[in-house]
Amino acid sequence: MNMMVTEMYDALISAGADDSKARAAAEGLALEYRKSDQQFSELREDNQRLRAEMATLRDEISTKFEQINGQIVLLRWMLGLIIATNIAILFRVFWT
Repeated sequence: MNMMVTEMYDALISAGADDSKARAAAEGLALEYRKSDQQFSELREDNQRLRAEMATLRDEISTKFEQINGQIVLLRWMLGLIIATNIAILFRVFWT
């Protein structure tokens, strides 16, 4: 028996519980402890996996925003060129 099971067993015996019942209760407690420890371990692994996936998604989103930003800059230049061309055409039509 591990330390926790032994302490629980001793506490139940000193409280007046039957030997077999105290042993069964202490072993049941140890089993539940192992199950909960395993569940927490699985949750930690899931948490680490999710953090890795989130980091990957964050990088992908950042890359996409950089691409969109580059396209917006190009569109601004194109729009500026079109406006300048239209102003030049209007100037030529009305003032020359």
